[in-house]
Amino acid sequence: MNQSWSIRPELVLPFAWPRSPRISRASLNLNQEMRTLWEQHDVWIRLTIESIVFRLPDERSVIRRLLRNPEDFADALRPFYGRRLSAQFARLLTEHLTIAAELVRAAQAGRADRVADAERRWFRNAREIAAFFAQINPFWSEERWRGIVRQFPRRF
Repeated sequence: MNQSWSIRPELVLPFAWPRSPRISRASLNLNQEMRTLWEQHDVWIRLTIESIVFRLPDERSVIRRLLRNPEDFADALRPFYGRRLSAQFARLLTEHLTIAAELVRAAQAGRADRVADAERRWFRNAREIAAFFAQINPFWSEERWRGIVRQFPRRF
């Protein structure tokens, strides 16, 4: 028996019907690359904090690897935003990571004055990063990015 559909299934079940992709493979690859870079960022920050706090012998090599992350980001952003903007982001992120390491060392040494100074510079740098993202992409809100970067200290 031959059934005919009065309603096309792809209209009723759009989530189950095979369709052409909504984003390009290049967009998907960029998304995955950015996700990987942010995951690496989190991992190397945590390893750096542990190495500093516990005075592990790998501290220098872990910090060196962490500071490679901004250059990896710049490499990924360069095709889309050019040399100047990708280098600017690498500089901002390197500064962010360097200040974070200073903050951990100051806290470990019990230097409240240095902790306060590093924290003030760290949040200023975070606001600069938020402004940078809002500048390069009209779909990114500076206020939303400020909220995201304000969460950084709480994550570690």
